[in-house]
Amino acid sequence: MIQVLVIGTSALIIVLLTVQGVILSISISDIVMSEVYDTSAELLEQKNIRLNDRFNEIRQVALSIALNEEIVNNLSKAKDMEFYEQVVFVRNVNQFFSTTVNTRKDISQIVIINDDLYVNNYNNSNGIVKSSFIKNQELLDKLAVDSDGIIATQANYLVNDSSVKDVVTYYRHLYDRNQEFIGILCILINEVDVRNFVENKTKDSGDITLLLDENRELISPYSKAGIEEYQKLIDKSSNTFFDENAQESMTYSLDDENFFVIETNSDQYNYRLIQLKPYSEINKSVRILVSNVTKVGIIGGIIAIALLYFFSKSITKPIRKLLFQMKNVGNDNFKIDTDLGYISEMNELNSGFESMTRRIKLLIQEVDKKHQKMRMAELNALQSQINPHFLYNTLDAINWMAIRLKANDISQMVSNLGGFFRLGLNNGSDFTTIGKEIEHLRLYMKIQAVRYNNRFDFIEDYDEDLHELRTIKLILQPLVENALIHGLGINKGEGIIRIIARRQNDVVRFIVWDDGQGANPDEMNAILRDDKIVKEGYGIRNVNSRIQICYGEQFGLKYLDVDKGTKVQVTVPAIEDVRKRKELER
Repeated sequence: MIQVLVIGTSALIIVLLTVQGVILSISISDIVMSEVYDTSAELLEQKNIRLNDRFNEIRQVALSIALNEEIVNNLSKAKDMEFYEQVVFVRNVNQFFSTTVNTRKDISQIVIINDDLYVNNYNNSNGIVKSSFIKNQELLDKLAVDSDGIIATQANYLVNDSSVKDVVTYYRHLYDRNQEFIGILCILINEVDVRNFVENKTKDSGDITLLLDENRELISPYSKAGIEEYQKLIDKSSNTFFDENAQESMTYSLDDENFFVIETNSDQYNYRLIQLKPYSEINKSVRILVSNVTKVGIIGGIIAIALLYFFSKSITKPIRKLLFQMKNVGNDNFKIDTDLGYISEMNELNSGFESMTRRIKLLIQEVDKKHQKMRMAELNALQSQINPHFLYNTLDAINWMAIRLKANDISQMVSNLGGFFRLGLNNGSDFTTIGKEIEHLRLYMKIQAVRYNNRFDFIEDYDEDLHELRTIKLILQPLVENALIHGLGINKGEGIIRIIARRQNDVVRFIVWDDGQGANPDEMNAILRDDKIVKEGYGIRNVNSRIQICYGEQFGLKYLDVDKGTKVQVTVPAIEDVRKRKELER
């Protein structure tokens, strides 16, 4: 009877497991498909982030060149330069670009396209060339369309020694201080470097990953196989593959093979990263998984019914522990217990989960560090762009005083100027106190009072308890300079400028108010919001950007309605000077 019961129970379990295997194969297939898509989409997005970071590095290189005063100033006056001056300038640019290229494996060449110089050095692959040197008219047309962008991979049309065959071109239009066009900067990126971010490194993988630009031209992989795969997609898609209204996930058939289509893109650089993942690989894993589960179940049902309880306990316990650890990781607790129990498979699974957790933690830390570096780079770049024309105007005023007076006023003028620049430089620190910022502005107004023959009145209204609060430097002087030049300038400097500062709870509000010509508040606030307006509002955008980068978007500049003149409000957080407070407590 026991034998019959055991045999019957075993047979029933085998039948049930067989039916379960069929149902399981269908269910697992759908689940695995969904999980594989989600995982692949996450991995593709990580590729996208790393690729976007690399292009950001290239953009930073271009920005450093676009802000190089020697290059910009010489290009702007290229037509008026003597022959020897042009020779020296071209040689210096060649050396500077070559040094940059030699320190980076991803950049193969840097050139500036400029037709104003009659001295060009074509012996060096880096430097300044005329547009006539580029025979590809289609490329020149692309370079002229936008102020910056990325052009899909093509033959390297500039490198003389052909050391790099294929390149991706990042370009940027260059402008002088008057926003006059002075040339096009081209940074040629080695396509193989881009390919390292795009291609799948997993062995025996049938995945196809392609990087396309906004015009659906292939960026990478620009190999024979990559071009052939992309051509097959173009030939078979009839444009449905690139339909902007297509669903987020879809299937695609190519060469009698069905693929998952996974896609991500970059809003910043307008490229598409597309991955085709074959169904056959996923189904193979599902079949193997279902087959193994069924076999183990049948064998276990025949020879281990008596041990069913033991095995259930030995499996459920480590699974619960692993799920508990997964929940902890979801709550930012990355501490993992490496020993789940005595079943080696579960320990291997936990070991893989532990390895994945460590990588996720490292990636989070790396992303945080890069984000911090990017914010600091933006802050430093914005602060380094402050226009020095005030220095020239002041020196001009000192010169005329020396000619007119012969005497002591010059000493006072120079003393004010020295104090102004000492406070402005602030020992190289980006932060100062509100008291020093006010003193810096006061010295500036004394200098301008001499320049304008005291034709304007300057009224200050500050709360005394604001002086020891901390702030970033140079947030008031550019606004008062605007008031003098644009507000009172039409009346040759005659009028009134008021500065008001009040603390309201945790914020400090400054008001800069003049009774001059006046500006439209809506237009000025639009300039603050839109970085694409490049011909005006540079100084106020600089102040607003530095404040928001340092303290957040809830702070910054805002132009207010007023019956006469211009009224702008500056909002910063009220930050105590910790060192000063400790000294007072002692």
